[in-house]
Amino acid sequence: MNPSTPVSPSPAQKPAAPAAPPPPKPLLTLKLTPQEEAKYMVDLKFKLMQMKKVLMGVKTELDGRTQLHLAAQDDVTELEKRAKTAKENFKKLSDEIKKQRKAKGKDKEKSKDNNHEDDEKESTDEKKE
Repeated sequence: MNPSTPVSPSPAQKPAAPAAPPPPKPLLTLKLTPQEEAKYMVDLKFKLMQMKKVLMGVKTELDGRTQLHLAAQDDVTELEKRAKTAKENFKKLSDEIKKQRKAKGKDKEKSKDNNHEDDEKESTDEKKE
């Protein structure tokens, strides 16, 4: 082999993994005395407790709204059932009225036919006399 040509690594050999980057440096370093650190921790704890109270209030509000939503869904379901039964009842009544009208129409036709036949009988009776 010629020493001037670079030797490529064989596929079995893998190059070494790059070194892990160093951990990031903190943006702000506080040099506090133990008393200042204690005060800082108390302030943080106070803020944390306030946030906890706020979040508990939000959770309570969401629970209340969830219950309202579920109640509203139940009401909607009930109204949909009522609307369906009302529609069915309306259809039944409509069909019944149509049947009654048809029956009345047939009765009228029969009565007209009967009247017409009666008129014919009367006219033939009159002719006989």
